[in-house]
Order: sequence, then C-alpha cells, then structure tokens
Amino acid sequence: MPSWFRISPRAVVLFAALVVGACALLNLRQPLVRNGFVYARAAEHVIEHGYDPRPVVADSRLSYDKPVGFAWLAAPFVAAFGNHVGLRIVSLLGTVAYLLAVWRLLAAFDPFAFTANERAAALLVATLSPIVVYQGWSAHPDSLFAAVFVLAVALAIETVREPRTLRIAGVGALLLFGLWLKNYAMVLLPCTGLYWALHARTLWRAGSRRTVVTIAVALAVVAAVIASAWSGSNPLLRVHGEGGGADQYGRGDLGLSAFGTCVQIALLLLVNVHAALCGCVRRAALRTAGREWRVLLCFPVPYVVLLLPFPTTFYNMRYFVPVLPFVAVFAIGGLRAFAPRARRAVLAAFTAVALLLIALFDVAPLYRACRPALPTLEVAWIGVPLSLLDNLRMPLHLDEQLWLDHTNATLPQGAVLYFPDASYYGDARHGVYERAGLLRADLATRYVASRDWQPAEPHFWVQGLRRDPAFLQRFGDVTDHGLGLLEVRARR
Repeated sequence: MPSWFRISPRAVVLFAALVVGACALLNLRQPLVRNGFVYARAAEHVIEHGYDPRPVVADSRLSYDKPVGFAWLAAPFVAAFGNHVGLRIVSLLGTVAYLLAVWRLLAAFDPFAFTANERAAALLVATLSPIVVYQGWSAHPDSLFAAVFVLAVALAIETVREPRTLRIAGVGALLLFGLWLKNYAMVLLPCTGLYWALHARTLWRAGSRRTVVTIAVALAVVAAVIASAWSGSNPLLRVHGEGGGADQYGRGDLGLSAFGTCVQIALLLLVNVHAALCGCVRRAALRTAGREWRVLLCFPVPYVVLLLPFPTTFYNMRYFVPVLPFVAVFAIGGLRAFAPRARRAVLAAFTAVALLLIALFDVAPLYRACRPALPTLEVAWIGVPLSLLDNLRMPLHLDEQLWLDHTNATLPQGAVLYFPDASYYGDARHGVYERAGLLRADLATRYVASRDWQPAEPHFWVQGLRRDPAFLQRFGDVTDHGLGLLEVRARR
C-alpha cells in the first residue's frame, strides 16, 4: 500500500470510532424520528414492567411488533439518561461493535492474503461511510445487528479452519441474539447451515463426530426458537404483525420490490463506497475472491436475495450495512492491480469523499446549508412518496427540531396543545418529546383522534392536523402560526 497509508487496522478502528463518536455527540439532542419513537416507547414499556421483556413481547401495543432486544438493552440507559440520550448510547455502542466485528471478519475472510496495511484499507472502506456513522446516533438497532451478522460469519469461517465447541456455541448464541434484534436474522440459520454443510467433510475429519453433532445441536436449537416464535408460543420473540416483518414479506408487486432493492443497493455503493468501487471492477479481484466462493454464496448473496421481495427494502439502505465489509474486500483486492500512484489517488479520494459525505449527512449546520441543492430522490413505489436516501435522516431531524423550536417559542405559559391523529405505529409518538424535555414542561399536551374529538377548552392550540384547518372553525376562530401550528379561540 502507499506510504501515506502505513497504519494498522487498530488505528483505523480507533479513527472510525472517533468519527462516529463525534457525530453522535454533535447530534445527542436531535429529536428522534420514525422508528426512534417506537424504540423509545418500547424501552419505556420495558422499564414499566420491571425490565421483564415478556409482557412487552406478549402485547403488540407495547412492543409495536418489533423484536424487543434493542429496547430491552436500551431500557437501563433510557431510565438513567432519558429516551433520546439512552437510545443513542446503545446505538453508538452497537456501531462500535460493528467496527470491531469487521476487524474480526477481515482476519477470517481473507482471499487476497492481505497485509496489515491492506486490511486497514479494507476496514476504512467498510466503516468510514455516512450510513455507518448515522447508525451511531440514529437510535436504531441496525448497526448492532450488522455486528452480530458479521461476527457470526467470522466465527463460522474460523470454525471450519479450527473447530471448537465454544466457537460453535458462539455462532448459535449470535444467531439467537440476532433474532432478538431483527426478524430477518432468520436468514442466518440457512446461511450458516449451508456453509457448514459445504465443509462437512473437512469438519468431520478435523473434529470427528463431536464437531458435527455440536453443529447439528446448535442449528437445531436456533431452528426450534424460530419455530416457536412463528407459532406464537415464544414468550420472548414475535415475528408477526405490522412491524414484525414476516407478515409484510412478499406483499405487493414482487418485481417492483426486487427492482427497488437493486436500485437501493446501487445507491448504497455509490454513497458509501464511491471511489473505492474502482477496485471492484477488476477481473483479478473477482478471480482471487473466488477462492472463498462458499463464503460469498452462503452469506452476502442469500442475504441480499432474500431481501429482494420485501416491500420496504427499496428505501432502507441500513438493511445492507452487513454487506459493506465484503464489498470492501473486493475493492482493496482489486486495487492491487493499480499502479502505486493510482492506488494512492483512489484511497485518498475515498477518504476525502467519505469524510465530506459524513460531514454533509451527519453534521446538522452543513446539511442545513446544503439542503436546497440536494436531490430528494423521492419515489412512490408503495403508494407513499419516500426518498431513496430516507435512511440518512438528517432532514427529518431538522424538520422536527424546527417545529419544536417554533412551538416552544410561540405558545404561552400553560397552553393546551393538541396532537390530532398523531398515529405512528399507534401511540409510538405520544409523549416522547415531552419526556425528553424537548417540549416545554409547562405545556399540557393531549393526543386525540380527530373523528370524535370534542375539546372542552375555550382556548387551545393544535399541531399537525391532517384535515383541512377549516375543520377547527366549528370550535372557534382559527389563527395559523405557521409550521402546522394553529390557535383556536372560542367565539364570544
């Protein structure tokens, strides 16, 4: 590698962790958005039930049909630091875990026999990206799930080379933990089973019957847990419901879902790998990586293929964070065919562009300044306009902060503020900002359904009414204060 990159993998992990940590600190008080509400409320419900996850799993109104693992892990931090900060601490820890897992994977999956410098370069490509950094402060479990996925692959590879009972048990434990975070962790069971089956002869010779029996028992336990969740008899795991994923799988136009997913993968690579993609197009890289065809066939390929029919994949870039380390291996392996000066230029360009994109998508003042010039890339493939860059959600955070600041500055002391039809996964939004201290404590907030709403107050405020504001005129005179904030005074 070029002389400017003579650093160790450890130094790259530390550098990436510092970048993620700095962005997490800068955005610590950014308002939660979208599924952040869900995990905040689920964590609060876990706390209400004495940190026992079973009542939360049993009631979809408490879990919002999401696996309870992330909320359960975050609950002590939410109790200590509040929902916004507590969730982000766990999100940050999950991203650091992903950095370390990639480091472990690159030692196990090494078709190019990388030097330490090349491994450091691959680590840089796999971890220094806006989507990885955003996961560090997003209050989502995706980076932690990516860490579980990547580490499970690494241990599965190491098991073939050096079978150990503890290592096999570790893979089984990671598969179970992955299910507690994301329902599509189920794909890891057939992936791991297929990979070990393709190496059955090697494993048999290396460990005799004990290794094979241990593997069979580990996979059977995971399969039994999945079966119990599917049947609804697992008190710790649900896989059905609006947020569970299993009921959504294969819905809608399958061809359109697959096409949208392919578009999203292309965008993922352009936004997060960009300049380093030059190395991926080299034939030498493809031929050399072919030595590890079993790893590629059993893990990243089926993971992507099985997400093709999922109708919401096309706008969820975060689903594919586990794929980035495999792309990075190809990218750095392919750069070997470049002249030293060209290698230096590509890696320098990658680092510069990566830091620029991280600053753009993860630093609020810069995004705010550049927002008018940025494309929205909105499509409506499932009937609702959604951005292909949806998972880089700085614009949503900024919009929420804008109306919060406006509301706090406009409302008088002790005002009654109604939120009609504030329904996201049911009541997931309700009270999250109030408990985080982002809305003034003196305000009386009330969440109602507009269809049967009968306010008793002669003077009140309304935020975000989806109906025509004329709907409010039956209650009194309406004044529009902008940003969806309406004031209503009863007529005398």
